[in-house]
Amino acid sequence: MARGNTRLVVLVSAVAVAAVAVGGVVANRQAPRSDDGAAASPLSGRSGSVGTAGPPDGPEYTGPVKVRLPLKTLKRGREPQVPHSVGRAVRGGAGGEIGVPGTAPVLEFSRTGDAVFAILSEGDGASTVLLKLKADGSQERVRDVISVRGTEDESAVAYATQPRAQDGTNRRGSVVFAETADGTVRQLKVPNQYDVRMLAYVGDAVYFRGSAAPDAGSWKLWRWVPGESRARQVPTHGSATAISPDGKLVALRTAAGDHRACSTVNELATGRSLWRTCDHEIRSFTPDGRIAIAGPAYADGWAASSVSALDVADGNLLRQWTGAAFVASRAEDDQHVLLLIDDKESMPRGVLRCAVPTGTCELAVPLGGFRVGLGT
Repeated sequence: MARGNTRLVVLVSAVAVAAVAVGGVVANRQAPRSDDGAAASPLSGRSGSVGTAGPPDGPEYTGPVKVRLPLKTLKRGREPQVPHSVGRAVRGGAGGEIGVPGTAPVLEFSRTGDAVFAILSEGDGASTVLLKLKADGSQERVRDVISVRGTEDESAVAYATQPRAQDGTNRRGSVVFAETADGTVRQLKVPNQYDVRMLAYVGDAVYFRGSAAPDAGSWKLWRWVPGESRARQVPTHGSATAISPDGKLVALRTAAGDHRACSTVNELATGRSLWRTCDHEIRSFTPDGRIAIAGPAYADGWAASSVSALDVADGNLLRQWTGAAFVASRAEDDQHVLLLIDDKESMPRGVLRCAVPTGTCELAVPLGGFRVGLGT
């Protein structure tokens, strides 16, 4: 589960999950630099901690923990190996390139099999529609869909509606759908929740959030197995922002204030809190669940000033990137993060591929005058 290529943030979910494994070392990386521009120096110390090497059975961590991106000198790498968009074309993942028709802004998209599921803004921006686009050119529309998430193996997607009144306010109730690559669709009515958004489709379960009141600052976590007649609330002490791809961990927003919020990482099955941070808000995890990808504890709702990689074992900071406006991020594999950025100057979109073990980055989609997005 990027996504849209406009700044209609009222319609865009902040959370992004899923990844597709790509092996090997990324070529042509720019040498890492610290915040003051000095050349990187190797880190040393205990495995897994701030300013140290990584886990004993993982890659070696080198270079400065905090890296300011040298955007003007980054070299070109290969395109993202997960679903992404360049202009109106959705690329990457298991299927071939599919174009999204029309000119309406694309807010989110995912794919399963040879199909693309794209959410478009309609009219004055207060209404939305999901376009199901097949490789043979056929398409289907589902109105009022506000969020979509795909499984890691692209075998299924889940999406949810959010009906809106004429004044743009959310109405109560939603329908959650789960659709497999063979076209099988199951649905669940969620009559008493507002602002229902998809969080993850993990294994045989769909996870979504919902609030008991409109414009609530917090929400509950729900789990639904497609085919069952009801969803079950997952007890949490906070509002869920991400589910790990293995379904074992949940990131929660707690103690939310006007200017910042705290986050915890918890075991999903037991609710046990592993650690807490008030410096970052966790947005997603790598496929192996060992690294949490986070933004600042406070953001303006459009783009973040940094993206960080945290050690799931203890919450320590492994890497932090600054120097751009970070619109979205997601893991590409266990060691690489894709960053959808603006450069703050002329604001063209581009995608960077950054290696957590070294902090080095390359251009996966070069900065240019076209719209770019990352799939969900």
